Amino acid sequence: MTSKNNAHCLIAKYETANPFTIASKEGIDVRLVDLGKSLPGTTVSFDGSPTILLNKNLLDNKTSYTVMAHELCHALYHSDLPGFYANFYNGRGKFEREADMFATELMLSYYVEETGSMPETYEELVNSYGVKEELAEYFCE
Repeated sequence: MTSKNNAHCLIAKYETANPFTIASKEGIDVRLVDLGKSLPGTTVSFDGSPTILLNKNLLDNKTSYTVMAHELCHALYHSDLPGFYANFYNGRGKFEREADMFATELMLSYYVEETGSMPETYEELVNSYGVKEELAEYFCE
């Protein structure tokens, strides 16, 4: 199943694309913590249960939705990976790309949920939620 299909299944199941709501309904613990200036979020596992750690400097920042959606993908589908994975691959591995695409798909749906229409350009999605610009090639405008 692709990240796009995974996102659409969750949206249908919970009738929202809000990653914070989806995490809550999935029973995933989310904590705001100080992760320094360079790490926006990470997913860790305590006793087999994923916990999403979001940098508290994202509070009241719409980018937090994209970071949350990215980490939600890891929590749901990659929580069994050892914590060193992202550091070792420096965020460039297959699972990081999958999480970025999942987050972008979720944010596209969330944009529609919030505004009632599709963004006119991919740049609107970038400006609204901080999704990665390099993923624009995978989405039609």
